[in-house]
Parts: sequence; structure tokens; C-alpha cells
Amino acid sequence: DHRDLHSFPTRRSSDLQTDLKVFSDPNSPSKTPGKTDYLFVTGPGTCFDPTFKGPMKFQHITDGTSNTIWIITVKGSTTRWAEPKDIDISQQSVSTDSYTPRGIGVLFADGSVRNIPKDANPLYFQKAATRSGGEMLDPY
Repeated sequence: DHRDLHSFPTRRSSDLQTDLKVFSDPNSPSKTPGKTDYLFVTGPGTCFDPTFKGPMKFQHITDGTSNTIWIITVKGSTTRWAEPKDIDISQQSVSTDSYTPRGIGVLFADGSVRNIPKDANPLYFQKAATRSGGEMLDPY
């Protein structure tokens, strides 16, 4: 089954308008149908590294699943939930802005969700995004 990503938004525009609340930050004032506030973190060395050969397994996460980010909340995201668009951590920094004073919601590879403080060092996100970089994670 070949999927043409270039025509994706026009071929499935009705699907992209479906409002699924599970993909929206409950604190977001935006009520744009089909939008998601949660994006996968991709890029070299992440769990969703597009250059990784073979299936990604938990044994490949040598930094530890509780130290490795999978998904991050993105304030003001315009991404549609079915759109093949993520955050490439090597190409952009993570915004430390949030809809809540508790911080930025992050899903880790162990399934835990934590709020990272808004004043966290942006390098924390780059370090925590890698699965086997061996970086020491400083407290936010």
C-alpha cells in the first residue's frame, strides 16, 4: 500500500476535520476541529528516528524509558491529528510556553506523563528526546 504524503491533506480533508478531543490539550482555548496539541518527537537518535533500520524495541532505549520523550504538548499547534507532521528535535527547539502554569506536558517512553516547568533549559528537551545518547539529564 503506497501512501502519497504530498496529497495527504487534500485526499483526507474530511478526516482531518474530525474533532477528537483526546488529541487536544484540555487547557487549550482553541476549538479548531481536527487539531492536535500533541506531537511525536522525531529526529536523529530519537525513538522515532526516520533513519533507524528495523523495528524500534525497548532494548534500544538505553537511556531508560523514564528518561526518553515520545510526545510533547505544543501550544498553538496548527497540526491536524491525522497529518504526518511531528517535531524534529534536530531542526527546531521546543517552545517552553504552555496553556497551564504547571508546565509543558510530556509523554515519556515508559508511559508516564510529566509537566516540565516552563523555565526549563531548552537543552533538556534535546537531551531527553534521544533514546541512547547517554546524556546526563540535569534537573529542568
